Amino acid sequence: PSFNGAKVVANYTLDSGFDEEDGFGIGLHYDQGPLFASIDYINNGVDGEDDAWKIGAKYTMNEFAVYGHYERGGLVDTLDGTGQSGANLWHLGGSYTMGSTMFYVAFGQGDDDAGTEYDSWTIALNHKMSNRTSVYGGFSRVDVDGLSEESDLFTVGMVHNF
Repeated sequence: PSFNGAKVVANYTLDSGFDEEDGFGIGLHYDQGPLFASIDYINNGVDGEDDAWKIGAKYTMNEFAVYGHYERGGLVDTLDGTGQSGANLWHLGGSYTMGSTMFYVAFGQGDDDAGTEYDSWTIALNHKMSNRTSVYGGFSRVDVDGLSEESDLFTVGMVHNF
């Protein structure tokens, strides 16, 4: 249930696949008018160290929306491929909706506990074909400090709700 836009969310996962440990998460979400805000914590149950927390918000103004979140945790693999580590991640984005099409841009940065830093940016769009069907496409680039090449991702797809 929601109380004036606020609700507690929780999850529990049996045998998450890592050493047969049970994972869990809990969060507080607030959704009232143009503002959505959340704070969440998740733990996959492994060694008591593989956990993360995230705080985020979205503010909508007519056709425009701005997004942001910050995450800190140990559920991130190091960017240099040496294993799992903690990381600090932040992400800012914005969207504009024109008719049935939403345009989205975002920028983010992160650094893992091994000292590797990266920048990322995304541009995407989502077009509602009907109340149940939409198509989307986007491009993301991640630049990792110390590596000579970027990681690019193109994506296209369709969602249909039955």
